Amino acid sequence: MQFINSFYAALDNYEPQPYRGDITLFLSTDWQRKHSTALSQLAVGGLEVYEITGYHDNLFVMPQVEILGKQLRNCLEKLNNCKQ
Repeated sequence: MQFINSFYAALDNYEPQPYRGDITLFLSTDWQRKHSTALSQLAVGGLEVYEITGYHDNLFVMPQVEILGKQLRNCLEKLNNCKQ
């Protein structure tokens, strides 16, 4: 119980700071709708969001995990092509 209380105390007192680099996020549809404005304010260098249909708690089950994997692979390939 102390762990849970400490977690919520830290969450209540946490103040996110802007990040100057690029941010790539893979978000579920439900989470994207709730938090997109706050996220864009923190991503000073730019924000690229990939939305996966579904809910936060089912991103790692089929078919969502397959979609997530494909999107992640595309991002990594794009990054790799930029470095060449």
